[in-house]
Amino acid sequence: GLDDDAVGAPVDEGLGLLAEGPLHVSAGDLAVGLHEPTEGAEVADDPAGAGWDVQVAGHLCVDLVPGLLDAAPVRPGSLTEVGPLDLRLGGCVANTGSDLAALGLRTLLVTSLGDDALAGTVAALVDAIPGADARAEIVPDATTSYSIVVQPPGTDRAFWHHVGANASFDGRQVDVAAAPLLHVG
Repeated sequence: GLDDDAVGAPVDEGLGLLAEGPLHVSAGDLAVGLHEPTEGAEVADDPAGAGWDVQVAGHLCVDLVPGLLDAAPVRPGSLTEVGPLDLRLGGCVANTGSDLAALGLRTLLVTSLGDDALAGTVAALVDAIPGADARAEIVPDATTSYSIVVQPPGTDRAFWHHVGANASFDGRQVDVAAAPLLHVG
């Protein structure tokens, strides 16, 4: 889960989600300020003694994948019916990090997120990856990166992408002592 011990919010295994009930998380509750912790807070460098094997740092986004029944035309003023929406993590950090965690490596995901509601979706999706934790810098007045993945049946997919807070990721967010291996992407 996201390294949240520093903000003092009720946590579920360090994620920053309320232990019971629906997801009620503000972006401010999600992550430790990596350079300037919340006033009076103690920063937990390694929640629950994770002892990470690898950290994966850089671009992370939320993929919004509408279920398309057939070609999805974009016509001004029209309404096109689509199927259910699939939400998943995307970007190098999520893809590489979740694969490394699936191989049994204790993995730390390091990224930048906006101070918006979509950051809460990232927290929930990271929490669903066994063996992975995340350290996210919350960038004030920025938005969390997302892609709309358009993939009609029988065709290759196309992406409509918003880089968001990832544009501010510059490596300062990485603690090179957190794990013996580092992948940047």
